[in-house]
Amino acid sequence: MDWYVLGLEPTKDKNAITAAYRQKLRQTNPEDKPEEFKALRTAYEQALAYADQEDTAPARDESPVGLWIEAIGNLYDDYAQRIDPKNWETLMASDVCVALDTRGAAEEALLKFLMERYFLPKAVWNVLDSTFAFSARMEELYENWPKDFIDHAVITGIRMDPVLDYDLFIPGQNGTDCDAYRQLFFQARQLTPQDAAPILEQMDALSERHPYGDALRYHGLLETDRSQEGKDGLQRLAQDYPDDAFLSLLWADICLTDGITDTAEAIASHILELSPNHVGAKVTCAKCLAAKGEYHTAKEQGYEIVRASGDNPVLQDQITELMKVWNEKLIVQRESRYAEAPADTANAVELAWCYAQNERLDDAMELAIKIDPNYEDQYTYHNLMGKLYHGVEDFENSLPHMQAVETILRNMEDDGTTETKKRLARLPEMLQIQANCLLQLGHQVEAKEKLEQALNEAPENTEVLSTMGKILMSSGDYSHAVEIFQQMLRISPTAWVAEYLMAVSLYFLHRDREAFDAADRALAIQGHDLGLYVLKMQILVRNELFAEVHDILDFLKEAGAPETADTEFIHAQLTELEKNDTKNALKQYQALQKRGQTGNDLIWSGELYYRLALLTGNQMDIRQEKNRNTVLEIVDQGLARTPYNTDLLSYKAWVLKQGGLREDAIAMYQALEEKNPQSPVALRGIADLYYEDMTRNAAQALTYYEKLLETQKTSELYFYAATCKRNLGDLEGARLYYLKELEMDPEDIDGYRGLAFISDARGRYEQSLEYLDKALSIMAEYGQTYEWMVTHKLNVLRRMGRHQEAIAFARQAAEQFQYQEAFKAQFEICCQFGLWAQAAQVLAQWKQANRTDPELMAATARLHLLQGKMFKAALAMAPAKHKLPYDRVQDFRLQLADLECNHTRRVQLLTQRVNQGVDSDLALINLAQAYWHAGKISAAKGAAQRALTMLDETLTQNQTDEALYRTRRAFALAVLGRVAEAREELAKARALPLCSHCEYNRCKDADVYEASIEEILGNTEDAKKLYTAGKTNWPDELDFISGATRLQKKGRK
Repeated sequence: MDWYVLGLEPTKDKNAITAAYRQKLRQTNPEDKPEEFKALRTAYEQALAYADQEDTAPARDESPVGLWIEAIGNLYDDYAQRIDPKNWETLMASDVCVALDTRGAAEEALLKFLMERYFLPKAVWNVLDSTFAFSARMEELYENWPKDFIDHAVITGIRMDPVLDYDLFIPGQNGTDCDAYRQLFFQARQLTPQDAAPILEQMDALSERHPYGDALRYHGLLETDRSQEGKDGLQRLAQDYPDDAFLSLLWADICLTDGITDTAEAIASHILELSPNHVGAKVTCAKCLAAKGEYHTAKEQGYEIVRASGDNPVLQDQITELMKVWNEKLIVQRESRYAEAPADTANAVELAWCYAQNERLDDAMELAIKIDPNYEDQYTYHNLMGKLYHGVEDFENSLPHMQAVETILRNMEDDGTTETKKRLARLPEMLQIQANCLLQLGHQVEAKEKLEQALNEAPENTEVLSTMGKILMSSGDYSHAVEIFQQMLRISPTAWVAEYLMAVSLYFLHRDREAFDAADRALAIQGHDLGLYVLKMQILVRNELFAEVHDILDFLKEAGAPETADTEFIHAQLTELEKNDTKNALKQYQALQKRGQTGNDLIWSGELYYRLALLTGNQMDIRQEKNRNTVLEIVDQGLARTPYNTDLLSYKAWVLKQGGLREDAIAMYQALEEKNPQSPVALRGIADLYYEDMTRNAAQALTYYEKLLETQKTSELYFYAATCKRNLGDLEGARLYYLKELEMDPEDIDGYRGLAFISDARGRYEQSLEYLDKALSIMAEYGQTYEWMVTHKLNVLRRMGRHQEAIAFARQAAEQFQYQEAFKAQFEICCQFGLWAQAAQVLAQWKQANRTDPELMAATARLHLLQGKMFKAALAMAPAKHKLPYDRVQDFRLQLADLECNHTRRVQLLTQRVNQGVDSDLALINLAQAYWHAGKISAAKGAAQRALTMLDETLTQNQTDEALYRTRRAFALAVLGRVAEAREELAKARALPLCSHCEYNRCKDADVYEASIEEILGNTEDAKKLYTAGKTNWPDELDFISGATRLQKKGRK
């Protein structure tokens, strides 16, 4: 454990460890100093692990794997043997690395070892990689090991040469001192020469030395009065180690500064002979060319370096600044030539390029538009024009030029010349620029296609990948964006922008824990980006972790970070969500909205407009058109900025539905789908809207969920698709989808409930209980309280006739799952099985627990109705009328009118219900029945016909409750005089599986409607027998009581 990296003595104080790490992190930019960052991060993780350790000496592990790890430890401690890859090849050939029963344990033990001792040459890391395939299994390793360790120790060790060459230590025998020297070197390298002096003294006190440490010391002398001593020392090191790029190029830079260009160029050329892709040597060569006045060639080399630099913004900025200086020299030369010979088109083209590259776009464009479009070098002409138009954001004019460049390159033959090879290599860049033009012009599908072409040409081009990820984000396809950014990180583990954009994508997927971790990783690489801190606060706000938000705000204030629109948005959300001060929060949101309208928009504009629309909508009745339009205007302003913002789209859909404009909500998503047929936001929005009205739209919902499953295989989507299939009667297809759901998430309780529904439909109730008990055990483990799961088990037990077991489970669920319906469930079970005395006991217990519960009043009233005590029922229900939902109160009034044979009153109440669109097909059936008994046969047939039309439509989409709809259909047919068909429908209903939420062991509604049909057909004796039998078989069903009462009254007449 290297405590000096953190600047601490050994301690188990985690706060002190974290504070020291953050202090050091501010001085360690991973882009500049990846080795220092890796050492710092590893020291931090080791220190935290040390703090968690118990102070006991572990016993020796004498298992095969334990002895193998012990041998690795011994090898590691012998420095000379450690850096020889052959020794590691011998250990990796051990049986424990091959045998199936030990290989996994060996890998785990090795990685644990490497978390503490990871200073190994690249050749050794490659031996380990060839044995355990670490680099090919990064995603798998991330699941079990810290990502920083995998990225910055394992993968960096495999892919990158170490900063300090392991072979150059002198004498290279003491491994402990070599490792200590390495850590001190990284620490000293990031300090000023004066501050580094004490650390250099510590390095001198060790038994090992390294020429890079000497170089560090000599380099520190260059800015002092001992500069000549420093130069002499660096020259000796370059002469002693002529093949070492680091030492040689340090001396080359001094030569360049002193005007010894030929020596510098010779050194750089020698390094390139040894390592043709060495970036530092290429940079030195370009500087040498510039020193000799060859600015154009120097600049061309500079661009090649930038193109090959990948995600190295520090190098890119360094070269860009050099090229600007060189361009200024070229501009003077080219302008002089242009003044002398304006017809020299080649010079004009080069001058335009120089202007553009030095960000003088207006000058470049003014000159370029004078160039003859038929200029002989069409590649150069279109490349120049396309990039200039792109630079001034004239994407419409840029696009055809870039398309022309693509055509030229695709038709260009490789003649073997350097220039042709350079041009052909630029095809991915041209495709990427086209993609960006298409994206800005609103053609997302075409933009994505261009990027896919670019990736075919250059699969590891991180710029293309980054643009692809941004396009996916802009279209709301955050799942695939995450995959793209993960691919970028596999190519370039320190690409902080990829971590940042992945964090944002994960945020919009509501994968907050992963988003927070990705933001932390990005901050570890790029610690000064305010947007990352804002993202972390957005995550914390959404999870109501307000204290942590204030901690970050305080940190930013102390660090002198500017107050921006995004941080003000955080403050506004705290006003609303922490302080519950919606009035002032609304004012803050409105102020931010005005800033956005004047050009000072914020990154989180979609979230701002969502909060603004939500608070505005909460203050008004949006069912009124004027109010609804006010809210929709705010939403549309937000969608103009972020067209695929799921919160805004969902809220707009909800607002439209409140105004009875559900089809407009679907049309909104369909318009997005038309623009981007693969947009997951559009497909999901349509799917969910159809799913909400499953009774009529299960097939449409399934179509869209299955479209989503083509590219996004998630447990949630499998659940919705499975439920659609179940609704459509495809039980086996639904079962397979539920199993897929559980395969992806074995603790997804919805999957177990879905399987239980299928078992119910197949009459396999014991199997259903097994699935439900599994789901309930998961609920208990995580402290979840889903009442519908408890209700489902109660219904199964009721179907099986195990009423006392059901009552006992309802009581248990009240305590274990906070089941709020426990008393109501017990009461209903007692009524179902005619346990009247026990029902009265339940009501008494309920009253003792909560005498003002309106559900208790409704249950008491129901018991009186079942016992024929209408007056007592009305008295019991009276206090609950203003506490229960309106439709529940209306249900009671209908039941009372039915028992009193007040058909006129029933017609009045049911007409109101039909006009309100509540339970429309059932309401129409009941209205038809009421009209019939009131003697209004024509009106009864009209209501029955309307109900039949609705039921026919419903039966094409909903087969989980098919039995219920067929019984209603039977009654409608009977009213219409189609008696034979009505009897056939009843027979079909009885042959079907019970409805999904039915608590009876056979179809009660079939018995109800059979009796009702016989009654309206005038078969009084048959009807009377059926009603009498129904009262016995179904003690809790009022329809049998009211039917028997009607016949009794008719008999008296």
